[in-house]
Amino acid sequence: MPITIADLPDISRSHNSAVEAVIYAIVSMESVLSVARYSLRGPSIGYYKMRSDMPYIIHATTISNTYILVNRNYKPLGSNQPTGGDDVMYEDFTNLHVHLT
Repeated sequence: MPITIADLPDISRSHNSAVEAVIYAIVSMESVLSVARYSLRGPSIGYYKMRSDMPYIIHATTISNTYILVNRNYKPLGSNQPTGGDDVMYEDFTNLHVHLT
């Protein structure tokens, strides 16, 4: 049975802040990439961890001056939800909010 992003645990609510989520992503990728000849080209756990944990964009929320870091699937960092499907209420993930002016 092939690996999918749903095989990863959803850690989107476990980070205390957006900064902590970014640090986690960096440390995780440094660990994966420290293995000689490691490849992220195919469907592997490392590939899906990168897609779920690494910041892709900072997305606006409906809260004034409040944004959230999202992954390649436009879900909160650490989410194991695939692209599409149910829309995520970004406002519910206050642990990943970034306040900008």
